[in-house]
Amino acid sequence: MELKNISPEEYQLLICLSKLPGKIMAVHGLPNATEFILYALCKEGGLPVQRVAYFVDNPDFDWCKGVAGFASDEQECPDDTMWYDADQFTQAMLKAPFNQKVRGVSSPSIGPSGVETFREQIKRELPFRDPVCFSCGIKNDNIGILAIDELSGREDMHESLRDAVCLLGMCPVF
Repeated sequence: MELKNISPEEYQLLICLSKLPGKIMAVHGLPNATEFILYALCKEGGLPVQRVAYFVDNPDFDWCKGVAGFASDEQECPDDTMWYDADQFTQAMLKAPFNQKVRGVSSPSIGPSGVETFREQIKRELPFRDPVCFSCGIKNDNIGILAIDELSGREDMHESLRDAVCLLGMCPVF
């Protein structure tokens, strides 16, 4: 990919992705670090989406679990304070209905080839209209899955969003 051939939205996402490792290190000790990173990805990365969710599939324990969810219409924490007031952000995310629903998702492992089946499952269980799922292997032989609602027409961002799944996989899961 040549820098001159990318859209302004893709450029904004790439800038955000380049800053995520530092942000992951800043919140790595928090039990909800993934929520911070998902929020940053949406707000600072400029993702033009209503809902995004992150799941971890653990084939060894036959378990797939919702880790964090963000809905743009549920924002309660000002963007400029979230990195300085972790408690305020954490409380806002605990109250966020979509995040609660995502964290409540628990099912048998989807395995390495079951992402499409999982996409249909979360479409039924969560208020997703047309989710696009990105997955990749993450630490401890788990599979990270990033589900983004209504991303149609943004194929230019797909490669970068696969990278986002890898970065989310660096966050601790409690």
